[in-house]
Formats: sequence, C-alpha cells, structure tokens
Amino acid sequence: MCPIAINKELTITELLEEAQNAIKIALEARCDIKAPYECAKARAYYEIAKNETSKLNIEAGKEASLKAIDWALKALAVINSRGEIK
Repeated sequence: MCPIAINKELTITELLEEAQNAIKIALEARCDIKAPYECAKARAYYEIAKNETSKLNIEAGKEASLKAIDWALKALAVINSRGEIK
C-alpha cells in the first residue's frame, strides 16, 4: 500500500502523521492540479480522521487515516500513469 509499513497496529497519532505526510508529498507533486479528484478525497478523509479522533472515536480515525493515505497514493499513481512526474 505504502512505501513504509502502514498497518492498524500504529497509533492514531502515527497514522495521522503518515496521512499528513502522504498528502504533503502528493501536493508537492501538484496533485491538486493533475489529480484533483484523488487529492480532494485524500484531504477529505484526513479531515474526517482528525474530526473522529478529536471525538475520541479512534477506530474511525484510524480507518479514515488509512483511506487518506490510500487516496494520496492514488493521486500519485494517476500522476505517474500520465508520465508527468520526472
């Protein structure tokens, strides 16, 4: 799924950090322009993860964090499939 080992054994803090980093990498690759749908989904799931975590709904926060990471990776895959990252 991700170049680093992501699994549900990580803490919510670690997952949120990984999601934030994945989105940052995707944004640096200009996913907001080159893969706007995937980028928006990643950002939306990250916001859901933060909101759920703030309500102490840890499992939902973890799931949303994983989805945010997944969508950030999908955004990078879209960009790569178009041959636009050099």
